[in-house]
Amino acid sequence: MTSGYDIGLYGQGLFDTDDNARNRQALADLSGSGFTTLVLFTLHVHPSGDLYLGDNVLAGGGRIVYRWRDVQKPGFPELVAGLRAGGFRSVLFSIGFGGPPTPEDWQHIQDLLDRGRGQALVANFAAVAQWTGVDGFDFDCEEDIRSDTIATMTGELVRLGRSHVITLCPYDRADWWLECLAKVFSRVGTQVVRALNLQTYGGADPQTWLAAVTASQARTGVKDPKGFLSAGREAGPPTSLCQAFRADGRLGLTSGFLWQYGVFTDPAAGYAAAVRDGLSGRPCG
Repeated sequence: MTSGYDIGLYGQGLFDTDDNARNRQALADLSGSGFTTLVLFTLHVHPSGDLYLGDNVLAGGGRIVYRWRDVQKPGFPELVAGLRAGGFRSVLFSIGFGGPPTPEDWQHIQDLLDRGRGQALVANFAAVAQWTGVDGFDFDCEEDIRSDTIATMTGELVRLGRSHVITLCPYDRADWWLECLAKVFSRVGTQVVRALNLQTYGGADPQTWLAAVTASQARTGVKDPKGFLSAGREAGPPTSLCQAFRADGRLGLTSGFLWQYGVFTDPAAGYAAAVRDGLSGRPCG
């Protein structure tokens, strides 16, 4: 973390291209920027259990089948390693995005588990984690599935990433997400989910979530609710972002993230500083 703060960033479509100049430019911009967590957005799960990075198949049959594996220079594993060398503590893959009606990534996951195809699915995630060197996975479930499915996949995927990171990315249904956390805690005996990435741009209110997580500590095993929550905001002018994150800092939150890298109009460092300065109460601008 930078000065005790975790500054996160979602990157939709980041590195999902064979445009090597563009990939190198993004890596250079992000390295040393002050961001500490990057969530690569997003992995889609098809009914077969194949994993797609955006529109491109990434893994199937327990192996990497990425179309640009041999033409990206630097390749995906080198890009992830470069991010880590550039100051990132965690690089994650997000799983899911919206739905229903489409996509229905988490419904596909649940169906695969119900049909006894869970291990084949997990083998694809294992191949991705081993090849890319990511630290773990972020669960962006916006579908009406069972909490057992989230708990099962947490237990399966937490062991795969380099740093064993699992985060959850809610915007509503606090009771349901707390039930998911409680089931993880009950099954494992400790809370292995690292954080809730709150989509404030989707309606999540950090103060309300903080109260709910605090009240449920005994059944969820969350030891530090303020440290467990990360407030996420849509990228905008850095001065305005700083002022918005100041409210989160007053709640005692030490983590924040931005959605998303693809809309930045200035170097990444200015956006990271805005999040950090807002959370810490430093002057904005």
